[in-house]
Amino acid sequence: MVGVVTLGLVLFSSGGFPGSTAEASSSKWSVNYYPKLNFKGTAVMKTVSDINFAWGTKSPAAKIPVNKFSAKLTKTLTVKEGAKYRISGKANDGVRVYVNGKKQVDYWKDGSHSFAKDLMLAKGDHKVEVQYYDQNGSAYLNADIKKVSDPIPTDKWTGLFFPSSNFSGTPVSTTASNLKFSWGSKAPIVDIAKGTYSAIYQKKVVVNKDMKYVLMGKANDGVRIYVDGAMEVNEWKDGTRNFEKNLTLKKGTHTIKVEYYNKSESAQLIVNLKESKDVTPLERWAVTLYDQQDLTGNKVYQSASTLDYDWGTKKPANGIPVNHFSAIYEKRTNLTSSGTYILSGGANDGVRVYVDGTKMIDQWKNGTHPFNIEMNLDAGIHIIKVEYYDNTGFAKVKVDLKEKSNITRAAKTGYAVSLDTALAKQMSTNPQTDKKYAAYIPASSVKLASTKTSGTTKEKVNIITTDSRKLGTLSKDSKVTIQDDKTINKKKYYKIATGWVSASQSDTKYYMNPENFLSTDESYYQFAKLSTFSALSENEINQKILYNRGILKDQANSFLQAGFKYGVNEIYLISHANLETGRGGSRLANGIKVKTKTDSTGNIIYAANKEKEIVILPDTAKDYEEKVYNMYGIGAYDSCAIECGARRAFNEGWTTPGKAIVEGAQFAAENYIYAGQDTLYKMRWNPEQLAAKGYATHQYASDIGWAVKQTRNYAELYSLLNSYTIVYDEPSYQ
Repeated sequence: MVGVVTLGLVLFSSGGFPGSTAEASSSKWSVNYYPKLNFKGTAVMKTVSDINFAWGTKSPAAKIPVNKFSAKLTKTLTVKEGAKYRISGKANDGVRVYVNGKKQVDYWKDGSHSFAKDLMLAKGDHKVEVQYYDQNGSAYLNADIKKVSDPIPTDKWTGLFFPSSNFSGTPVSTTASNLKFSWGSKAPIVDIAKGTYSAIYQKKVVVNKDMKYVLMGKANDGVRIYVDGAMEVNEWKDGTRNFEKNLTLKKGTHTIKVEYYNKSESAQLIVNLKESKDVTPLERWAVTLYDQQDLTGNKVYQSASTLDYDWGTKKPANGIPVNHFSAIYEKRTNLTSSGTYILSGGANDGVRVYVDGTKMIDQWKNGTHPFNIEMNLDAGIHIIKVEYYDNTGFAKVKVDLKEKSNITRAAKTGYAVSLDTALAKQMSTNPQTDKKYAAYIPASSVKLASTKTSGTTKEKVNIITTDSRKLGTLSKDSKVTIQDDKTINKKKYYKIATGWVSASQSDTKYYMNPENFLSTDESYYQFAKLSTFSALSENEINQKILYNRGILKDQANSFLQAGFKYGVNEIYLISHANLETGRGGSRLANGIKVKTKTDSTGNIIYAANKEKEIVILPDTAKDYEEKVYNMYGIGAYDSCAIECGARRAFNEGWTTPGKAIVEGAQFAAENYIYAGQDTLYKMRWNPEQLAAKGYATHQYASDIGWAVKQTRNYAELYSLLNSYTIVYDEPSYQ
């Protein structure tokens, strides 16, 4: 009878755990032979390096009989890193194996026995004891314990979990078809408690030819990834993060090892190895256009650095129709910090936006849909996917993701003219100011009233300064208020109160010179681009800006639609409407009841500009054709404010406050913003046309301080917001 015991345990063939160079260390076996069964009698002690005995019909030691003897063999096994071990061997007759006092093998009976038992051992010292007896016949015993050298598969991940964050403790083995886990606060597998644990996964990858790959994923908390023993990803720290690494893998078989630990209540581990061609671009949009409205049909592929398209009524690409097309846009973006982010933009028509697979925007319907939502995102790489379709009319889509903050971007536009040359051209237009210069007219030109502090002019007279600079002219019979008198050039002059007068060259130059206005001052808003739609928060605008603005209350969505549809800054539109409607309180803004004006034969009467003439009806009128609204004062001239403004609104179909805000935006912007004067500064001074034509032209106001005065309202509005983006365009003269 021949007895053999073999003990073996092997870790993954890639070489064990972090920092491990040796599998285990072992002391020699201490052997106690007993001359009787059941370990009775006086023991004979020996030491051996291995258990590999084939005694046959001979005695194992002096004073030990040939048959009916027993033995205990013990040693200490020092495990460097927790792993799977295998106890294996053969025996004739009975054999038992204990590890740390726990029976692992039990063939305590006569006969020949082969055995193999796998178990997990933690880092540290482990007592191993082999018990044996021989009844009669041929005796043999062979036994060992070794790390398991199981081959690493190519079709699945093999793993070990440890009940600690540093790979200590007794491991638990597992397998997985892919590494896509979101354990959260739950236990990852049976026998491993939730909370703090660590894991090692391994898999082999077969590559048929040299190829570029991206190793990518997400983890909370630490992750390290090795490819063929070389560390390619090292994010060994607490917290959630995305990761990726570009690799070139040669033809052949490669071993991927993933080390992971968790200490949080939101455990997650996602690891993917993808061919580079299959990976969504980083910081660039992959575009797929479809010639059908439902994301089907023939495809056209493009790429773009930004998702900001305004096709209007043109087709987006060859092979794609003007209307009834759709598109998918997808990109990965690398966020450098964790925090609150703003997903904003708009579309006409339908739009859906996903962030990391979660649908954040769902406006899959016809119409104009601006949007602005907040979300908390971790630092690292995130995937944004946009689905869009156009039905009919103008086609437009814009999507942006930025950290919640007050972002400013500044650029300078140079003009081929010097400031002094531009100033000289501007002075020829007689720029105006309400600055209170010391203004005088000849005393002889005034007929004094009885109070001697006022009077009327006897004739047309020039207003001058003490240095004889002309400030303006008063016509005959103009009323004047006298503040003082002074002798100028040996003549008596009265100092008078003035309104608008001609600006001095030095004051005009001050307002024309961009360098006089610092980016830290509210006056710098005059350089803010009015053609930039910012996609602000609807709720924030309603709650902080429009809450007490009369008819404009709760109209944020209309301003956002208007800004998106016509490419105009919504704060500019709100400011414009706020000014023109007297903070939402004007009659023209609150609606005017009208009907078409006809002659005695019933024919419609048209104005000189070909608009239908109207009849203004009282607010109490029951019988009227339409109630119309005008939010930007379009067509409302000083001499014809109500009737002309209402007539324009009637002819344009502005029959609700929303329509007046949205559709009126085009008219509010077309004369200046669409003409390239898309800052307050450009509206006032128009440096581009001055440089091109050599003279000052097409200027919104004659007041030298007009642009700066408007910035006070802008500063007030922006100060009410928590998050916004401003793009500045500062002029630069030669």
